Amino acid sequence: MVQQFFKVGTVYQKSARRTGRLPAWVFEVTKRDDIYNVIIPFFKRHKLLGYKAKSFDAFCQIAEMVKGRQDVRKLSKEELSFIRKLKLGMNKHYGSLSAGKPLA
Repeated sequence: MVQQFFKVGTVYQKSARRTGRLPAWVFEVTKRDDIYNVIIPFFKRHKLLGYKAKSFDAFCQIAEMVKGRQDVRKLSKEELSFIRKLKLGMNKHYGSLSAGKPLA
């Protein structure tokens, strides 16, 4: 199981009725220290491919912006705008990264 491997986070089943899709299992890490010290270093060592790599890069930029902040609600309007822009592009195709080849 993913949680046993990373030794952080929680795993839960997402209700099919809530999302209108088939049931899915979710691995969620909410503690910032676990994200900075476990999750990000793991995926920097074991590179993601294709558009997932672009989403991970955006995620790392956001994590770096909020790192060390006691209260992320005090981000400037410019910082929030930048984060929103990055978030909108996450987990989406970024055009043809592989010149017509399937993304891994």
